Amino acid sequence: FARQHGGNQIVIVPDYDIDIARAMYAGVDVWLNNPIRPHEACGTSGEKAALNGVLNCSIADGWWADWYTEGIGWVIPTSEATDGPERDREEAAALHAVLTGDVLRLFNGSADGWWSMVTTMLRHLGPLVTAGRMVAEYDRRFYTPIRSGRPVQAAAGS
Repeated sequence: FARQHGGNQIVIVPDYDIDIARAMYAGVDVWLNNPIRPHEACGTSGEKAALNGVLNCSIADGWWADWYTEGIGWVIPTSEATDGPERDREEAAALHAVLTGDVLRLFNGSADGWWSMVTTMLRHLGPLVTAGRMVAEYDRRFYTPIRSGRPVQAAAGS
C-alpha cells in the first residue's frame, strides 16, 4: 500500500500499544500534523505530544485552532485554493517555509530558546489538554443540561 499510494512515506506500526507509544513520544521534538482543513479528527495525538513536552507544528484546525497562541509551537498557513493539487502545492511550500525558517532556526539556535518555548507551551496547554478538563467540560455543556431539562449548548465552531 505504501509503495503504491504513499511514495514510501507511510509507516505502519504493527501491534501498536502503550509501550510503543511511550517510546515514540519520548523521541519526538516536533509533532507535525498537516490535515486537509477542515478535516482534522480529534487531535488527541497532538495533545498527548504536548503533555510530553513536544512542540506542535500544525495546520490551524481542530484543537490547534482553538488553543494555539504565539510562542507555543507553529501554525502552518493554509491555502485558500479549492483545487486539490494547487492547495497541496501551496501548503507544502508553507510547511517547508515554517520548518526551514522557524522550526529549524529555533532548534539549531540556543537550547535555552527551545526550552523556553517548551515551558511556555506546557504552562499554556497543560491545563487544557487533560482528560479531567474534557470530562468537566462535557459534563457542564452536555450532561448537566440534559439532566436538568435545559437545552444543550452548541459545540464550538458549529
